Amino acid sequence: MAKKGKTIQLQSPENYIRTRARNLEMFECLINPDWKETGIANVVIARKHTNGNITAAIYLVDIFCLGVKDTMYLFNVSEHEYREKLQRTIVLKLFAEIEYVVAHNIIYAAIEFAGDYGFVPHKDFNSVTKYLLEEDTDDIELIDIECGQDGKPSYFQGEDDSKSTVARIINQLERTAGKGNFNFTVDYDEFYQGLDDAGENDFDDDENDDDEEMPYDEAVAIFRRNFEHLGTLEEEETKLFFVAVETLFNTFVDADKFDEYYDKIFDDLDIEIETAGIPYEMLGLPESESHNYINLISELNPILKFPEKKFDKAKKMVSKLKNEYPEVPLLAFLDLHFEEDKAGEIFKEKIFEYAGQFPDYALIKLTSLIHSFLKNQDQTAEMELIPLHDIFSDKDSLHEFEIQQYLVYAVFVVLIGSDKSRLDAFTHVLVDLEYPDHLMQLTFSLIMSEKIRTVAELIDETE
Repeated sequence: MAKKGKTIQLQSPENYIRTRARNLEMFECLINPDWKETGIANVVIARKHTNGNITAAIYLVDIFCLGVKDTMYLFNVSEHEYREKLQRTIVLKLFAEIEYVVAHNIIYAAIEFAGDYGFVPHKDFNSVTKYLLEEDTDDIELIDIECGQDGKPSYFQGEDDSKSTVARIINQLERTAGKGNFNFTVDYDEFYQGLDDAGENDFDDDENDDDEEMPYDEAVAIFRRNFEHLGTLEEEETKLFFVAVETLFNTFVDADKFDEYYDKIFDDLDIEIETAGIPYEMLGLPESESHNYINLISELNPILKFPEKKFDKAKKMVSKLKNEYPEVPLLAFLDLHFEEDKAGEIFKEKIFEYAGQFPDYALIKLTSLIHSFLKNQDQTAEMELIPLHDIFSDKDSLHEFEIQQYLVYAVFVVLIGSDKSRLDAFTHVLVDLEYPDHLMQLTFSLIMSEKIRTVAELIDETE
């Protein structure tokens, strides 16, 4: 039974797939039989839950050049719905079952071949759908899959590929393969078997409707047109602007680094969140003593919910309690938290005093870290992000206020420096973990501001 007052972190479909899909029984693997001739493999990997429902992924794999061009998933649906959606998504003419090991080798051979020329898998592969595949280890039998044509990468222009997309791919092939060492064909209509008649992805219904990739040149035009007028845009214009920002920001993201960061950050931040009253251990006292402070807990609970405009009132209440309970680390932290001038001498003196008095208290550690690197930050250097579990050691759950303070620290760290892959991975983790919205407002605001600033510099350089 769940403890009273605690929020159990229900896993989103994406989180479930990442953490548990590989434990599901393999249901079937499908592929279009003409994949060797066309160079396009529509690979379906379906797994069955114990309740009989299906979770599946489809991979649009270009074995001639680009690797995993697109991927999508279907989560925990009946077998009938799975068949129906699969029929709407891909052309099921003579689709055949294949052994899993063959499907696995096709996908990873194409990824490896594309990687030799600087092409990375679709972003949803690294963040979600690769987890419906087994890990690519020596335990999987190696099968030789021929990629490219006569050993050369061969790019076929897609019907939705913009001029800028084509130019980027050709330029990349010229850099990585060298002129004359790759093939290029304009007409590619017959290979688009992974999309429906309207050219739209129908595999995941409305969930992926907003995930259509915006062409690069269109994103540039939208950003330039709306950047100066962001505060006055209509809702739809604002939405398009942010899609453009994400499209352009993705040019700074290295897929391998993103994946590495994502896994590490996700594992660290995936923790149960307590939303009710302050737990005794949050006081920072020995467990044997903390239960003697029930009256203090009852007075502190409303203080943590004070809006920013009432910080003066909260500060006075904390000051009074601190005089009564000078031995409580949480009160020392709140004395810092509600200090208005965090660049002033009083704040500096208090940090020095409390860090010495309570050196092991996590919330004071976080405050000291933030103060230290904001004062001495080097915008060109990557700073180490100390894991949440290292700061709040030996804790299986945290109060939402503790999570919020860690996120303030973490977002400052990932915003500093030049590694945008870590920033993007951090953003995706927060979305996938589905923390309460009120914990995310400041964090997402800072992240989006940084993304807009980064993209604005990119646009300036290209003018």
